[in-house]
Order: sequence, then structure tokens, then C-alpha cells
Amino acid sequence: MKKGRLLLCAAVALVLLLNGCAGYTEIENMDILTSHFVYQRGDQVQIGGGVANVRSLSDSMASDPVNMLSAEGGNLHDAVSALQRSADHKLFYGGMRAIVIGSSYAVNGIGEFARYIRSTPEQRMSVDVFTSENEPQEIVKYKAVNDFSGGFSAESIMRTLESENLAPRCTLGDVLAALAEEQVGFAVPNIAIEDEIMRINGYSIFSGETKIAFLGAEQISPLGFFVSPHGKGRYYADAGGRTVTVEAQMTQKTVHVEESVDGQLSVAASFTFDMAVSDIGSAGLSQQETEAVKVGVAQQIAQSAESLLALSKNYGCDFLGLYKIYQTKHRARFYTIDWPDKIRNMQYAVDVQAGTFENNLTNEELWR
Repeated sequence: MKKGRLLLCAAVALVLLLNGCAGYTEIENMDILTSHFVYQRGDQVQIGGGVANVRSLSDSMASDPVNMLSAEGGNLHDAVSALQRSADHKLFYGGMRAIVIGSSYAVNGIGEFARYIRSTPEQRMSVDVFTSENEPQEIVKYKAVNDFSGGFSAESIMRTLESENLAPRCTLGDVLAALAEEQVGFAVPNIAIEDEIMRINGYSIFSGETKIAFLGAEQISPLGFFVSPHGKGRYYADAGGRTVTVEAQMTQKTVHVEESVDGQLSVAASFTFDMAVSDIGSAGLSQQETEAVKVGVAQQIAQSAESLLALSKNYGCDFLGLYKIYQTKHRARFYTIDWPDKIRNMQYAVDVQAGTFENNLTNEELWR
């Protein structure tokens, strides 16, 4: 709890320094948003978040320095106005750790909410964005070890997953950049509280401002292979009649996006993975079994990558960042063509190679 208070105070101080605000005394009487959410409730928009006050943060006797603040309105503008009126003090956005968009609102409203956040004072383009089907109070009030608000917990989980190359983040800046391109899609991590544990259980896929699909947990790793410079996945393979667990770390990636003279788009993705068998007692694998495991895992990775390309093609939605590669050669042309139609008619091929192969024990904590 104390660590969480110190982290938020430090974050607020840093934002004040970077934005040239009057100083710490100016926000003593402000309510600090630690998380910000928006949900659709029938014909009403519910907006709010976790709110802390500097004085409550400095009060060691305060058992729960973060309270939930919420308001409703017939549209986002009315809900925001109601939220400001319901707050005891002026809201400070610089301490925000997570933006959570309810699934019902996310269907068509993510762009509107992202633009609203961009217009708020002291906002951070690096703040993490999530979708969720959980009730907002579950997210706001969630507390993990050393965290004192759901916003900090969500941010901590996402940054840990990213640092371990297990799942890609999505920030406010990422959402706004994708929306600015107009013809592309993007993936937003979905946060869930299951059995009292907060976790990322998949990704919501957006085409422009519209949610079109959901990727389950098993598709998180292949998404990272495309949109992150590094990626890691866990796979299971047959080794002479026994199943072994393999951790695959992407070490090389090449994705070519070419256009033929008749306008046909082709995507060729090539990946190399170092592999490590992590089961206790797996050191006795024969050379033949080792080769079988390498081939089996490579095939699984290729199939999972192909499934994402197939999904992208089916929806005509480039949520894998292929447009960025195309733009390196044809940036001006990109804005004159129907990119979703190009994606819908693209051809693709995936090649996966195994690099080094080792036997190791798994650090289970990284995979919980």
C-alpha cells in the first residue's frame, strides 16, 4: 500500500515538472484520477474512475485512499459534465494509469472516448488502454500486492507482460495513431478479473472505431510476433509418445508486403525461434525426438500466425501493422488506395524456422 502511494505521488510530481504546472500545492485540492472508465448502460453512458486526493495519499491512517467516482449521461459529453459536477475537487488526469473501456461501449465508441481523453489537461499519451467485460467497480477497487488501485494493477500487469515479450501493450497514443490512419485496425488488451485475479485474457480487435472481433488467450503470442520486435510463446509437442512443454523465443523476423503490377497484395512472413524444453526430466530427449519437437512447434507457430492473417483477410482489417511496412515504399500511394480491400484480397505465406534448442526449467511465475 505504501509503495503504491509513493509511486502515485512520484508520478504526479513528474507530470507537474514536465507540464510546467504551478506546483504540488496546486493539486493538493484536486482529485487525481488513477484510472478512467466508460461503459454503456442501456441508453446511458457511465463514466468515472478511481480517484485519490493528495491529502489522503499522505495520510498513513487512510485505509483506502482511492474511491470510485462515477456519473451518467445520455451521451459522452453529458456524462463528462456530470462527472465534473460530482467530483469534490477539480479532476487531475496526470496520474492516470489505465483507461478501461467497457465491451458494450467499445463496440462503436472507442474513438470518441480516446479523443476526449486527448483533450483533457495533463493527459499522458503513454497511458495503457484496455477493454473489459467486468463491472467498473471491480477494476477500480482491485488491489494486488504493493498496488493500491486497479489502475496501478492493470498497468503493472501489462508492462510486465510486455517486458517479458509475452503480450503487446496498447497505449492512448497507439489508438489515436491508428484512428488517424482511418483505413487500419488495432488490437486492445482485454482485462478481466477471474477467480479474484486480474489478468489479460485476450484482445479486442478494432477496424477504425468499430470492434469487429475478439482474440482469445491462445492467440496473444502470435499477435506479438507481428506487432512487437520480440515475442515469446509456450507450446506443447509430442516427443516419442510423451508431451513436453516448449518455450519459443522469437529471435528474427522478416515481413515483406509487396504489390504486383495488377495490384495484388502479397505478404511473406518469416520467423526464427530459439526453443527451450522446460519440463523437469526432459534432458533424455534423443536427437530424433528433439528434431520432432522442433518441427512440431514450428508448425504450431506457423499455423497460429496464418490464422491471424486469415482473420485479417476475412475482415479486411489490418490490425497486424502491415500498412507500416507498405508505407516504407509507397507512403503517398497508401492514401490513394482502398487498403481494407487490398487486405481482403491479399495472398500470404508464413515460414517458421527453429534456431537453438535447449533444456531448461520454467520460471512458472512468468506465465501466471
